[in-house]
Amino acid sequence: MAGTSGGRRVEMSGSLSALRPILKRLPAQIAIEARLDPAPVAKFSSLHASGEIQLNGNGSYQIKGGKFDVGDQSFQMDALFQPGARHRFFADLAAKRVDIDALSDIGKGGSSAGKVSAGSGEPHLAMLSAFDADISVAIDELVGGKIRASDVQLAATVRDGHLEARLEHFGLDAGSVTAKASTNVGETPPTVRGNIASSGLDIDSIAKLAGQSVPLSGKLTADMGFAFRGLTAERIRSSVNLQGTVGIREGKLPLAALAEARTADDITGLNLDAKVHDVGKPVDLTGKLVWRGQAVTFKSQLAPASFLASGSVADASGPISLSVSSKCLEGSISGAAGGGGTFKGQVSVTSASVDKLMQWLGQSASHGLRDFAFKGDVDAGPGQLSFQKAAVALNGVKASGQGSMKLGAPLNIRTSLNFAKLDFAAFAGGGEPATGGKQKPNGATDAPIDLSFLKGIDAKVDIQADKLGYGKVFAGPVATTLVVADGKAHLNVPQSPFYGGTIAAEMTADGSKDAASLTLNTAIAGAAAAPLLHDAADFDRIEGTLNATVAVSGSGKTTKSLARSLGGKAAAKFGDGAFRGIDIAEVYNNLVGLLSSGFKQDQTKKTTFTELGASFVIENGVAQTTDISLLGPLVRMDGSGKIDFADQTLDIRLNPRVVASFAGQGGDVAVNGIGVPIVVQGPLFAPRAYPDLSALAKDPQGALDMLSRLGLPTGKLNLDKLIPGQTGSNGDGSGKGAADLIGDLLRNVAPRPKAPPAAPEPAVAPDNPDSAASPPG
Repeated sequence: MAGTSGGRRVEMSGSLSALRPILKRLPAQIAIEARLDPAPVAKFSSLHASGEIQLNGNGSYQIKGGKFDVGDQSFQMDALFQPGARHRFFADLAAKRVDIDALSDIGKGGSSAGKVSAGSGEPHLAMLSAFDADISVAIDELVGGKIRASDVQLAATVRDGHLEARLEHFGLDAGSVTAKASTNVGETPPTVRGNIASSGLDIDSIAKLAGQSVPLSGKLTADMGFAFRGLTAERIRSSVNLQGTVGIREGKLPLAALAEARTADDITGLNLDAKVHDVGKPVDLTGKLVWRGQAVTFKSQLAPASFLASGSVADASGPISLSVSSKCLEGSISGAAGGGGTFKGQVSVTSASVDKLMQWLGQSASHGLRDFAFKGDVDAGPGQLSFQKAAVALNGVKASGQGSMKLGAPLNIRTSLNFAKLDFAAFAGGGEPATGGKQKPNGATDAPIDLSFLKGIDAKVDIQADKLGYGKVFAGPVATTLVVADGKAHLNVPQSPFYGGTIAAEMTADGSKDAASLTLNTAIAGAAAAPLLHDAADFDRIEGTLNATVAVSGSGKTTKSLARSLGGKAAAKFGDGAFRGIDIAEVYNNLVGLLSSGFKQDQTKKTTFTELGASFVIENGVAQTTDISLLGPLVRMDGSGKIDFADQTLDIRLNPRVVASFAGQGGDVAVNGIGVPIVVQGPLFAPRAYPDLSALAKDPQGALDMLSRLGLPTGKLNLDKLIPGQTGSNGDGSGKGAADLIGDLLRNVAPRPKAPPAAPEPAVAPDNPDSAASPPG
């Protein structure tokens, strides 16, 4: 018997042992052979079935203990054929072993397999539309290449032209898989829709089954729907679509197994879910992992269709977005990634502690780098990247610009940045006191300094800064270049605006040794002294125009040890200014009130001057001067003293002379006049300035003569009682002698330390008239 249907020729032949047993509804032996050309599957071009057949009372035919051969594979078969308006066929097939390779491939094989007859169009399943069927298949062992499956259970039904096939069990060493597929057999080409699912396949076992070796281990989960149109491989590849999820559970990735890995630490606890909406749409990835003891969560979106369209992995590229979050890092990217390790797009990264981040990444780090943020356009390749339109922040310092980086040791940086405010103190530990750092109220702090991170950087940074400086002292605008090499950072600041004047400076920070070191050479011209000294040292006693030079260097692991190590030279000259807190001329003009009621410091009072200058020798953090010189309208002054940068204190003694004549502001400091030394002493942020009147006791006659020439009422001072030969009663009936009177005067004038209310004020010993007034507390 032969015929053609839908372009496919079917030839059938058979034999029956005897017809009589069939008519008597008794078993008989039957054999059937069928040939199809073209065959839907290469090895399906020839089929053979045999067994015991019997006619049932309802008109159906039943085969028991039958055998079904397709290709080189044999199945045991029990079947039932029920003729009618729509024939129905039921079959249960069983096999000990089936080799899939012997049945493949679709559209390939024998002389006529996969070939389409003229006018037949695409391969199809129309031949199945003429009957209904229920078929089950049980295979003890299914072999395909290197894959071995056990206890394979399949089932298929055809109802009114609708085919549904189910893989009910597919046992692997790696786990088990279930699947189902359905199609309308009358459609040409047929559209197949289905689903494949697994609750957990061992990834390593799957790789071994496929003859591959992969570094990733764990469980693979899947619940993926699929659809394709056609029965040829080309048709399937071009039309396939997917929708569903694929996941990894408890994955482990030993990075040492990767060729480019620089660390042997493993990624563990990998849990990942990939959600596929459509092969033409991005895939959503979410998951978490543990690396170097830190949990990392991530979320990504990529378009596999773009990658799959490329001819090779190296040339593959497509859109991708990724965000990661860990204790040390928050980051995101959005752009185009390439299979060769390239990326171009937007990048955003933040880290509360760069030190902890670098340690986590296995890189050297230093203490003090924190609050890092980056956002910009990045073009990256293996080991290098460039960035444009970037906003960068570190230790509270913010910048914008562009540049490039090459990963390695050291990290190579070439960039151009614009700063609103560049504070180098932020990178030396001065921007934020360390936990446990010692701090005096309103005074000096002792914070750690660590510049060792400079050893890991080779950089050239072109800088445009509105403000550039250290701590509270800033110049600007400034255009300069920062160069970092061999653990040293060098910055040369050309002449730039500075507190109403200019500054030129050269600075070097050295982090190559155990202790950080700093070198500063600077020249200041025409700067406003009051705001500068306030910002530099919380010193508010001098105003005027400042010209100065400073050459200083030091080293230390903390700000205080650095200050204690400072050495070098400095010189300063103030012009047309004033010394705040005391009016020395008024002190002389009001000695009567001063001696009777005592000295009271008044911040509104000033000693004006035309010029105030001094030079300093700095050693062990202490600046010493012996040539303080002041020229003013009514006052000339010399002096000496020291400034302790580590303790931030000063102790200066000034020797003013009130000029008897109001003429002239220049001239020799050594003029004729009465001298009342001024002591400036205490912390830089709040020093005390007060007169030392003990000099009056040394030369009372000279004091009377000078005060008389100034026209002051000397009789009220009773200084004549201090003149030798004028001892005895002071005339007021008190019986006080010279020593008593000196003690009263000195007690009145000297600033008195604040004492608890209940404690009596100590008296000055009257037997030491040469001693200076006690310094303020």
